[in-house]
Amino acid sequence: MEFMPSVQTLTNSAEQGLPVTERAVSDLIFAAFDTETTGRSPLFSRLVEVSGIKFRATGEHVDTRTHLINPETPIPAEVTAIHGITDQMVETMPNFKSVVPGFVDWITAGNENPTVLVAHNASFDIAFLQMALSRLGLPMPNNPVLDTLSLSRKLIKDSPNHKLRTLMEHLGIDSSTYHRAEADSFHVQSLLLNILSRMPADIKLKDLIAKGGVLYFSDPLTSPDDRAFQYHPLIKCVGEAIRGGQDLQISYNGKGIRSRQITPLSVLHTSGLYYISAFCHAACDERTFRVDRIGTIELVERIKID
Repeated sequence: MEFMPSVQTLTNSAEQGLPVTERAVSDLIFAAFDTETTGRSPLFSRLVEVSGIKFRATGEHVDTRTHLINPETPIPAEVTAIHGITDQMVETMPNFKSVVPGFVDWITAGNENPTVLVAHNASFDIAFLQMALSRLGLPMPNNPVLDTLSLSRKLIKDSPNHKLRTLMEHLGIDSSTYHRAEADSFHVQSLLLNILSRMPADIKLKDLIAKGGVLYFSDPLTSPDDRAFQYHPLIKCVGEAIRGGQDLQISYNGKGIRSRQITPLSVLHTSGLYYISAFCHAACDERTFRVDRIGTIELVERIKID
């Protein structure tokens, strides 16, 4: 399952009031970033590593930041086989609550203009950071995100395919490390610099966007004014709980405890389904509940979370 942020057009980005699109690429700071996770679903998998590299179009390095994250759940062996991160490597590391807010602040921080974010197959990495921010009740950044997968498909058409490793080999960029967040962030930086070398020196950000589009973090539903809260009966009740500071007592057709009291945090929508992100008092942990599996729902007095 993929939790996909919407791809924006240049017209839409202008409507969002991002004058940075009119600036010369040479004036901007880019932040290539990558995530490693326990699986492919941002709803049910967790982050285990994040990394970002800030740089200029000249190739000048600005800063690097990398964090291992304890996902507080076992990392499947088949996933460890891909990125090499083991349970032992992360058992003493901080969890996402301690890492994600500071990391997102760092990759998105800019001076005169917002930092332009860059990732390969960017929707995947956006979705995991977006979900982590949603679970923490934090706002989404409004920085534009360039996807080097889309750009490479338009500008490096002679590559056998457009996987990151294949592109690095096709371009003759040596590396023996892949599927670790810092290494792949460096690959994304190298790929974007190669793409920029194929374009006029005076190009603006909007020229890159015209070639490969632009993505944005999209807000989950957290306001009772959102359309879904008004027109979906169960979600309307969730909106009332969020607005009134109440909990929900639900009967749930899933594994484990059927009746649960939850503190709703937000509503998420992906692949045509709605999910409630909430603190489950029965499990004493955050959980995600499919709305179509909820049998009954009732507003109740909120239990204080320590």
